[in-house]
Amino acid sequence: MKKVLVISYSQTGQLDQLVKSITAPLMLDERIELKYEPIKPVKKYPYPWDVPSLMDAFAQTVGLVSDAINKPKDKDECDLVILAFNVWFLSPPPCISAFLKSDYAKEKLKNKPVITVLRSSNMWLRAYQKVQKFLGDLGAKPKNCIVFNEQKNLCLASVSKLRRLLTGKEEAFWGIFPDSKLSKKDISDASRYGWDIGEVLINDEEKQDKPLLDADTYKLKESLLISERFTDKCFRVYGAFVRSFGKAGSLQRKILAFVSVLVLPVMSALSVAFGLVFYFILKKFDSKKMEKLKEGF
Repeated sequence: MKKVLVISYSQTGQLDQLVKSITAPLMLDERIELKYEPIKPVKKYPYPWDVPSLMDAFAQTVGLVSDAINKPKDKDECDLVILAFNVWFLSPPPCISAFLKSDYAKEKLKNKPVITVLRSSNMWLRAYQKVQKFLGDLGAKPKNCIVFNEQKNLCLASVSKLRRLLTGKEEAFWGIFPDSKLSKKDISDASRYGWDIGEVLINDEEKQDKPLLDADTYKLKESLLISERFTDKCFRVYGAFVRSFGKAGSLQRKILAFVSVLVLPVMSALSVAFGLVFYFILKKFDSKKMEKLKEGF
């Protein structure tokens, strides 16, 4: 009997739909046992967000500051771990950071193969790299990263995402801005990974020192490689500035939040634009350095 532990955090439920689609083929196989361990923050995040809470979450997230979580209960050994989460501000959510820093993770993930499942609107590379670092420190064995990326216009999708976060509305609007959700086809098609994972487990291939899945599990936008680095750096610097105003929920940070919600979109747009310009320069005049940036993906 093969045992798979699924660890996930989904604020709105869309990621849960993806995880269920991926694991559905595994549930059909009597030779595989599934255990679900949803990560539960002690203090539930609001949705839709209010501006102060969202900006507090931004500062905590980019600083990889952990939020208190309820300790997972599963104590059984497993053969494979599936770690699933949405990307927040180019980082894992604070509750996922908390899990990856926990004693439970140190014990549970050591020497275990881990498949990471990410859901992102466009940029996800930096979040994946941060999780890779966590997993490496835990002694885990990172394998494939399955990315569900909406592949929509970056600027327009960013506006739609901010609208969804603050209002909860996910549909397209004004005839310009796209919806902020995955299609039913994307969710149903995710099951193809489950069939491949099941075959790997039955053939004992999860023990091999190589990627477990042969299929393409993500689409890499090389034009955003440099933009992500610039944006992540700006986020971390500004996040540290916000945290210097006191603890989350303090009056100073609540006042600053209404400035931040205007500053961050401008900062993001400028970082992406600068990164794109730098990308086209590198691609034209220093293609070897561009190839080096792509290593590891």
